[in-house]
Amino acid sequence: MSLPTSPAWCWQHRRAAAALQPRREAARRPDGPAVRPLAHAGEAPRSRDRRPGAVPDLFLRYRLLPQVIAIGWWNVCWLLYALKPAWSYRRNADFEDHAEHEYAALVEENPQFETTPYVSALCAEYGTFASLADLFRQIGHDERCHKRESEQHLLQPRVR
Repeated sequence: MSLPTSPAWCWQHRRAAAALQPRREAARRPDGPAVRPLAHAGEAPRSRDRRPGAVPDLFLRYRLLPQVIAIGWWNVCWLLYALKPAWSYRRNADFEDHAEHEYAALVEENPQFETTPYVSALCAEYGTFASLADLFRQIGHDERCHKRESEQHLLQPRVR
């Protein structure tokens, strides 16, 4: 049985959020509720709190919270590896498997990626791809390779 917080559990129950779908669809329709963008093009999103000395909620949401989550995740992974490496490798393999499936679903749900060219000066060393779909397929393949590496570590003894 997998843990409720494991990627495998999340993958199996990924469609539980389907209850939000009608709301999202209503927001996309012209006759649906008006959705105000966070910021105009080229403008950074602003905090709603204008008090002097107030910590912007966007800083908390997009800077501090991801760092806290990442530090927590790293500590959990380290603790699992220290207690029993097989747990850590299994959790990583499940995480990579989830990522592989998500990239495949992303390409499947967005057929326009097939014709959208991939051009990046910043990530040229990653590779050249004809389309965004090819890029995401390659990333999914990389996730599969990482999963297989973790599964290979499960088969190897801890002490040689």
